[in-house]
Amino acid sequence: MGTITQICTTRTWTLEEAKEMIPLVSRLFDIHEEAIKRALEQQRFFMKTGAPKQAVAECDDIVNKELVKLGSKLVRLGIRVLGDYFVGFDSGQFLWSYMYKEQNISHWHGYYENPRFSRHKISFLEVVNGKE
Repeated sequence: MGTITQICTTRTWTLEEAKEMIPLVSRLFDIHEEAIKRALEQQRFFMKTGAPKQAVAECDDIVNKELVKLGSKLVRLGIRVLGDYFVGFDSGQFLWSYMYKEQNISHWHGYYENPRFSRHKISFLEVVNGKE
């Protein structure tokens, strides 16, 4: 029988643990964003030059595959992929909210809140009084 590899699909994070992951998360986004940009540039070129529709569609496939690869890597780390460049780190009560290109984690949101519209600034009192 083969080796069983456990993939971390859920875990809880302290604020400090989540903040420590930001350089890695940012790097993963950077790597995949670059591949996506290349595919979209190629697609625009194909569209301008009248390339076959199949060539244009293959660029869409590349973009989708890159997004799936990025999401899979983040999920294996125990990070929730929320879309629109947002990820969440489960605290056990809510999600520490991070958006790609932010310098650090400075917001949180509820499990069922959309981070695009419902992020709450982390205050010193929340960290001291148990949000952390």
